[in-house]
Amino acid sequence: MPDSLTDDDADVVAAPKRRGGPPAANGEAMSSGKMVGAVVAAIKILQFMAAAREPLGVSRIAKETGLNTSTTFNILRTLMLYDFVQFEQLSKTYTLSLGILGIAQAAMSIGGDIGTVRPAMERLAQEHGVTVTLWQPTGRDRKILIMAAQPRSSMRIQMAVGQRLPLLIGATGRIFAAFSEMSVDEIRRQFEAIRWNGPLTFKEFMEQVAEAREQGWAEDAGNFAQGTVLLSTPILDQDGHAALAVTANMFAGQYDPERAKDIIRDLEGFSRQAARALPG
Repeated sequence: MPDSLTDDDADVVAAPKRRGGPPAANGEAMSSGKMVGAVVAAIKILQFMAAAREPLGVSRIAKETGLNTSTTFNILRTLMLYDFVQFEQLSKTYTLSLGILGIAQAAMSIGGDIGTVRPAMERLAQEHGVTVTLWQPTGRDRKILIMAAQPRSSMRIQMAVGQRLPLLIGATGRIFAAFSEMSVDEIRRQFEAIRWNGPLTFKEFMEQVAEAREQGWAEDAGNFAQGTVLLSTPILDQDGHAALAVTANMFAGQYDPERAKDIIRDLEGFSRQAARALPG
């Protein structure tokens, strides 16, 4: 086992820079303390490994994250002790390990037990023949897919649990913008950073955000992915903010206004059920 991390190791890492502010974190916490370099470095390593989705050697991890090779090696070995990464002796590479799942499952839980809403999601997916996804904001400008239910049909939209996307993209983007305290300037900043598959102006987006706030649901017709229609409703916390959002994902050929009414009705019912499971 190599030497443990020292204060020097902690100081070699600068905080990651992001447009518009500090790394995704609670603003009050950020203002009351300083960044810990070794923690920032470990987060950068884990995020890079998650995005790469393949075995990686120390040199490549260090190069891609901008870290010192020795520091990268020490952090990886420390993460191994807690089963966050595993080492393949023959190839001399590292991959994420199952130990990280415990933390992920806790972060994604609704009131401590996310499984309570899964049967309702499955029913919704089967009854309407659509893929149903549950999204949670993470950090300042991202969201993560924490649960998905697939219909039994052979032609279906499939999305991988755990994937992260820009917060404002898709129907959930209108929802998270509508049911939050985000300023117009912040919404514009995030909007302009997105490459939309279908043409959409900021004025149009804000009009759709206003509609979502008024009617309680949002639609994305091909802006997220051409040939698809997404319908989404918010799962509101006690302050009226969207803690989560649920989406029905369908091919454009499946969509018609009357059918959409039934789907939205059931999405709203699911949202009310899920809201009761949120921490009080």
